[in-house]
Amino acid sequence: MFAADAQRRAADSHAEAADAGGTSVRAPAIPKSERAVRAKGMEPDFPGPILGASTECIVGVLLFIGILAFTGRPVHNSDTGMEPATDEKKTCRSGHPAAKTVLRLPDLEHAKAAVLNSLASAESRRSYEYAIRNFVQWYCSEPRLALNRIVVTRYRMGLEQLHLAPSTINQRLAAVRRLAYEAADAGLLSPELAAGISRVKGVKKLGVRLGNWLTAEQARAIVDAPEGGNLRGKRDRAILAVLLGCGLRRSELVHLTVEHVQQREHHWAIVDLVGKGGHVRTIPMPEWIKKLRRLARVTQ
Repeated sequence: MFAADAQRRAADSHAEAADAGGTSVRAPAIPKSERAVRAKGMEPDFPGPILGASTECIVGVLLFIGILAFTGRPVHNSDTGMEPATDEKKTCRSGHPAAKTVLRLPDLEHAKAAVLNSLASAESRRSYEYAIRNFVQWYCSEPRLALNRIVVTRYRMGLEQLHLAPSTINQRLAAVRRLAYEAADAGLLSPELAAGISRVKGVKKLGVRLGNWLTAEQARAIVDAPEGGNLRGKRDRAILAVLLGCGLRRSELVHLTVEHVQQREHHWAIVDLVGKGGHVRTIPMPEWIKKLRRLARVTQ
């Protein structure tokens, strides 16, 4: 269209120049196809020069793509405007393979090792190892569709049918939750499934257990049971007296030294004793426990 206008203006300028100067100036030749279009009163929709330029652009793009394909260079979407083809496997955002829903025995053992390595206390490692081993045996006893909240809920129902104490059931469920967390952190289990397992509720503790305790006569009989004539008997009496009178745990009694037994404000006490979980406490020592000098001689 622009080329036709330019040719028309050129013809008009030549005609004006001829009229003004009195000389005949020949107008430029108009192509036959354009003359046919002018005779019909229409303008050409696709002029020749523009169509030629578009053809040259298309040929250049095709030539460029052919060169890239010949040299082996990957074609990016910035070159062609298309997404590059790839055969890579889909991975999650962390770079690990897609998380599983069913865990096999090697996966469970890997997660179990991660749980045990994260615990600092030897007692906690022992209890968690026992709880995870029981769960793995139950989980692998029959084919499972997945390790999810429903499966762990069924495991809790099985523990309730064994008439275990609520504290025991809750401790085993805590080990299973930790197992699912470590499996999800290692990319072995879907995070959604691990979050569902963490929402499994434990067993409610209704009331407080009364428990069993000894009378004064029974406690005295236990303390006097070892023979006091030899050194071993004195040691055993001192151990039983501290266990009954101060309520120490076995691990706390093993780590007890003479320096822990001190007198504060005219009262004897076990001072700064490191107990379960690294907690430090001070325990008063009753008067009926053996004298400190006798306890010190037996300890030494």
